[in-house]
Amino acid sequence: TSFRRPGGKWTDSYKTTAFFFAWLQEKKGFKTFTYCFNQQAKPGNTNWSWNKAIGACTAQADLSSLWNEYQAWLINGAH
Repeated sequence: TSFRRPGGKWTDSYKTTAFFFAWLQEKKGFKTFTYCFNQQAKPGNTNWSWNKAIGACTAQADLSSLWNEYQAWLINGAH
């Protein structure tokens, strides 16, 4: 967790995306987020997008709003 840093974009992969996904599941309470997202990203899903997949797994929450909230959480000490 010492590698969590504000900035970047949710699509930056590796630690940036992973920490964002962990925050969605652990701090925002979307308990099945990781499983749901993996199901959305299955090969053959030709209608896939970041917005659609994250929306499907967060009760249609706005991706930009979630990212901004995550960034604020990081800036304010990530408690």
